[in-house]
Amino acid sequence: MLRWSTMAKEHSAIEIEKAVLGLLLSNHHLIGNTVGYINAEEFYDKRHRIIFETLEELAASDIAIEIAAIINRLKEKGQFVEIGAEAYLGTLIGQAALESNLTKFIKVISEKAHLRKVKAVVSQLGKDLEKEDVDANELIEKVETDILASTRDTAMGEFEDAATIIKKTIKNIEMRQSSTDLAGIPTNWTDFDGMTSGFQKGDLVILAARPSMGKTAFALNIAATAAKDHSVAFFSLEMPKEHLMARVLSSVSYVDGYKFKKNAMTKLDWEKLNLAEEKIANMKLFIDDTPGLTLAELMWKAKKHHKNHPIDMIVIDYMQLIAGPKGSSGDNRQAEVSAISRGLKQLARELNVPLIALSQLSRRVEQREDKRPMMSDIRESGAIEQDADLIMFLYREAYYKKAEETSEEDLRHQTTKVIIAKHRNGAIGDIDLAFDPSIGLFTNKTKGEN
Repeated sequence: MLRWSTMAKEHSAIEIEKAVLGLLLSNHHLIGNTVGYINAEEFYDKRHRIIFETLEELAASDIAIEIAAIINRLKEKGQFVEIGAEAYLGTLIGQAALESNLTKFIKVISEKAHLRKVKAVVSQLGKDLEKEDVDANELIEKVETDILASTRDTAMGEFEDAATIIKKTIKNIEMRQSSTDLAGIPTNWTDFDGMTSGFQKGDLVILAARPSMGKTAFALNIAATAAKDHSVAFFSLEMPKEHLMARVLSSVSYVDGYKFKKNAMTKLDWEKLNLAEEKIANMKLFIDDTPGLTLAELMWKAKKHHKNHPIDMIVIDYMQLIAGPKGSSGDNRQAEVSAISRGLKQLARELNVPLIALSQLSRRVEQREDKRPMMSDIRESGAIEQDADLIMFLYREAYYKKAEETSEEDLRHQTTKVIIAKHRNGAIGDIDLAFDPSIGLFTNKTKGEN
């Protein structure tokens, strides 16, 4: 009986590698079709890596690709004899695959390469575990990062011609004209949905505000509304999941959250809570409250959850609480946040979901007369401003007024401006919503209901 180590040690497809190279050697025009789908390092046989690398070099140059040119380049690099000389090139051509099998065979080669990389990670893990004073958290972080990197699909999207793309575009426009539904996930805030068309797939959305402006409440309102019909993953890096759920319960039941902490609940309040409990139980809302997640950990959790419960939206509260890589000094936090911003954008694109990341604003807002937030107020803002598809701020003027300057109505239903400061694919501007802090609920300003 073959042992596992014997059965699994190869993870190669030598004959398929030969067939692919034979096809490329005899059909030079197909070499361009492989660029971006596979690289030389994914071939198991060293000879095959050298040959494919040479084909790539010639394809990138102005030299016509033919056997004579390939042989000449191999000789220039001192690798002609190493690959078996002209005889081996002839052998490969004799084993050429059918052109119809090229894509399938490339996927097999790439998959085998991924398996070898995973095996290498596992092997290194075994060695690291034997070391003295090994740090478990650092080791877990390293393994997760290496596994994510090694299993990422190398295939890129293909070029499409204008005729194909325009047909898809016109079809999408036609569908939008014949449908009353929004293109993205709605909030049920009329003016907001009118300006944004809902939250779009693949978009990185930044929601920023100073403390006590209602960032978390706003995000929970969005998540709870979306979770009626869509699956929402909510990462809470600041607050325990039970505290978040108490806020959701307050906003859905219309019962003042302050009453939950005191002996102040009435019979009517309990009736409202029971009705709200049923509504919330039917929501497709998933909450993870692990503190101090690194970007790699968060991405791994999101992808794992997406595999078991396909996600339609991700919310992160909040971005600056995502930790840097374990073991990092944190001296260059701006660089870390830049990497986090790019990673979140990548995650949104990869899972094809809107990703809403809450963000802090710097204290500079408080130090100037005009308290309206600006893009430069976002903490560690450089890359965030570049990566985001939609940036919105929350601003409540009543928050900065003295109590005697604010009417009772304003205190109860405080007007909150949602400032759309950046919108890659749409309009920018201000939207007024009513905010009731006692239940953490934002509603349409004109109608007074969500």
